[in-house]
Amino acid sequence: VRETQAWMLDRNRLLNDEDFLKEQVAGLVGKHTGRELTITGPLDIDLGGETRISAAGIHFANPDWAENTDMVSIGQLEATIDLGSLLSRPRIPFISLKDCHVELLQNENGDANWAFPVDDDAETEAEEVVDEEAPFLPVELQSISIERCGLFANSPNREAPVDLRIDSGELDNGSAGRVSSRIRGSINDEVLELDGWVTPVRAFVDGGEVRFELSAIAGNIGLEGKGRFADAATLSGPEIESRFHGPEIGVIIDLFA
Repeated sequence: VRETQAWMLDRNRLLNDEDFLKEQVAGLVGKHTGRELTITGPLDIDLGGETRISAAGIHFANPDWAENTDMVSIGQLEATIDLGSLLSRPRIPFISLKDCHVELLQNENGDANWAFPVDDDAETEAEEVVDEEAPFLPVELQSISIERCGLFANSPNREAPVDLRIDSGELDNGSAGRVSSRIRGSINDEVLELDGWVTPVRAFVDGGEVRFELSAIAGNIGLEGKGRFADAATLSGPEIESRFHGPEIGVIIDLFA
């Protein structure tokens, strides 16, 4: 947040010099991850109380041992950010991702491509601003839209990789902490459909009652469930109705490991 505030002071260059803006974003990411971030398409920031960001052609590098160059690639990103919330808990009212791909990999040595080098200075700064009463989620996402995105996960301890593709997905963090989602796509070339909601999601940390409803289909495997936990933090006091249909539960266990 401090670094963001510093280069936001140069408002003219931030708004009118696209190359400068790309350099600042790439430098910030590189410093904290040790990986290269490139933006090959347009990058635009429309500053305001609710700031709008749009970017195209985003590429975040894999470590050297990975076969593919990109760990993350995003064709089109659009987001709005509550600028004032950057001083406490960042709030993102809306984010849209299109034509994206993510790889989660682990090699034979146990190295994971999502593990980044520790920045001691960044850790020290983070410790200085820790608020014990802060919300448990570091970023508040209110609405997410996903189109034509994929996630590929593989590691030596898996019998087969997971290839998740999302043709369309929506997540909405509505009032009173109710989170609802809808996903249409495929997993390992099997049709995937997911619909559900949970409320209030904060109960998983604060404790108290949580209610949910879920319907999932993966190929010829289906799972439906609804109910509540009296205390979500300890998953105690369950009252759940569920129905499974498909060849056998072992197929689900093997698929999701």
